[in-house]
Amino acid sequence: MSETSVALEALRSLDFPRQRVREVEFLMDGDDRRIGQHYSALAREIAALGRQGQSVAYLTIGDAMTYSTLGYLVAALKREAPELPRRVLPGITSYATAAAMTGFALGEGKERVLILPCPDDLSTLTADIEHNDVVVLMKVGRRLNGVLDLLQNMNILEHCALAHRLGLDGEVVLPSLNVRPEAGRLGYLSVLLIRKHPPEVFLKVYFIGAGPGAADLITLRGARLLGQCRVILYAGSLVPEAVLEHASADAERFNTASLDLQEQISLYRRAQQEGLDVARVHSGDPAIYGATAEQMRALRELGIAYEVVPGVSSFTACAASLGAELTRPGVTQTVILTRASGRASPVPDAENLASLAAHQASLCVFLGGHQLEQNVAELLRHYPPETPAALVQRASQPEERRHVATLGTLLGGLKLSDWTLTTMLLVSPALHDPTELQEVSRLYDPAYAHRFRRAHTGEGERTRRTCRPGHLAGPGRN
Repeated sequence: MSETSVALEALRSLDFPRQRVREVEFLMDGDDRRIGQHYSALAREIAALGRQGQSVAYLTIGDAMTYSTLGYLVAALKREAPELPRRVLPGITSYATAAAMTGFALGEGKERVLILPCPDDLSTLTADIEHNDVVVLMKVGRRLNGVLDLLQNMNILEHCALAHRLGLDGEVVLPSLNVRPEAGRLGYLSVLLIRKHPPEVFLKVYFIGAGPGAADLITLRGARLLGQCRVILYAGSLVPEAVLEHASADAERFNTASLDLQEQISLYRRAQQEGLDVARVHSGDPAIYGATAEQMRALRELGIAYEVVPGVSSFTACAASLGAELTRPGVTQTVILTRASGRASPVPDAENLASLAAHQASLCVFLGGHQLEQNVAELLRHYPPETPAALVQRASQPEERRHVATLGTLLGGLKLSDWTLTTMLLVSPALHDPTELQEVSRLYDPAYAHRFRRAHTGEGERTRRTCRPGHLAGPGRN
């Protein structure tokens, strides 16, 4: 083989003895008679060596049976020396290598894939592209400029990829032809991967509840997804930077505090075009005053999948900070979550604060720091002034503040402007000192039996068996 042989370059790394290598001329002039004569003569030479007991290897680039000269030789050997054993070893095709190096999916689902040498009549190529999802074009050669013109006219250049001299000196790999290359000699030893439509991009938007603010109160799932997503949207006015420590250092971050809905949707659309998962981080739990519904509607219209990852709500963080149970037996078994009416979205008239206060249940008022005087006045219409109440600001965060009093004395001596932002108002008879319990739950009473525990009737003796899961205790049952 000559120094310019492509197949010889594959042997160099094997330190193969040159004296055992012979260069073979490839006759590809389109004359079937002459081609048959040429490869018949080569087959006779190989047969003679085989009959002398020698093994012969025929080396060609790519895969030996894909647009290869070996096909002519195998046919000739069957005619000239049918008794000699033959074995063909598969190779890696140029188009499989090109697909791997450019990230080009050759076929997904039920897509139609056509592999062919570049035709001289490019009008037939137009039909091939229109009738298939993916076309693999080999042996492009001098026709490359014409093919690029065709793809440009079909407006699909950016969906196509080109690879030239793969694994060899002068290798060129173009994952997209959105910037048209200069043809030059790129057509030789090249493969074009043509996709009729843009590849389907799969991504998901994760609405992640960041919790009340402490970096370690985000869920394990939320932290994991935050670390995986390449794009992060978060409201910097509500989500502390500490929570974003779970994110990858090279993730692109956007503070949505200054963005309107359309600007956020444009970020989702850009992520869709790039196939990047998005972490949309909301304070607390996304399901509670998260303004997620309008975002979800836009994602559905864009055909973007989304998933909600729940978070620890600020109202439970406030209760934890106060060391309180909001549902105390014999006191209240109801928790009401509401918010102050504001410019962004008013509270329906039927849900006004006074009507909710009439239940005298545990009541948590979100987003009401700017209306404390008005809210307390509404609550006092139904709650007795001695009802325990509390203000908790930035629950779970290092700068957390608490103010505990009765509803009637709650605002006395306070500088209200200090409690305007990120403040929760809690009012509940359940906030009384737990040492003043008048009634307790029977759940852990020794005399209380349920399916997982027997009851004690005195002397430490258990008289009822635990019911098996799915079976209720009743007369005649142990």
